[in-house]
Amino acid sequence: MKDSWIDFKALRAKLDFEQVLRHYGVEVKRKGKQHHGFCPLPSHQGQKNSPSFSANLERGIFQCFGCGAKRQYFGFCLYDVERRFE
Repeated sequence: MKDSWIDFKALRAKLDFEQVLRHYGVEVKRKGKQHHGFCPLPSHQGQKNSPSFSANLERGIFQCFGCGAKRQYFGFCLYDVERRFE
């Protein structure tokens, strides 16, 4: 929508997904086009045996193969908002 209040495509183009991940405590290492690290989400806490969190920074998506979470770029930030209000 051109008349939307927030232009998410423009906002996403200006933000660095890797920086957002680091803000939330996720250190990722590049492996090809993917970046891998440990899942920071509450449903996966305490399961830090191997990196199961995968993010594609170009496409702005992530997935955790341990807890099953997967969303787009802004969805990652919503996990933190949801956690704060639990």
